[in-house]
Amino acid sequence: MPREPGRDFRQEAERKVEQRFARQCEALFASHKEQRQLDMRSQQQAVERVAQEQARIADNKRQMLEQHERKWDQMRDRIAY
Repeated sequence: MPREPGRDFRQEAERKVEQRFARQCEALFASHKEQRQLDMRSQQQAVERVAQEQARIADNKRQMLEQHERKWDQMRDRIAY
């Protein structure tokens, strides 16, 4: 009949398993944290790109409006002349 391992041996094995589990949990948490930081940076970069594009579009529209205003002013001047 096989003997049950000694109490010290069993406690040592359980302690090693718990330590291994704790290391795996820490590694998983660190990996998750790194991935979340990468995702946040990517999201922030996307928001910045959208904001830059919106600013570019707004600037182009402002320039077009200024051009149209100049043309209208020129036409009014010609009509008044």
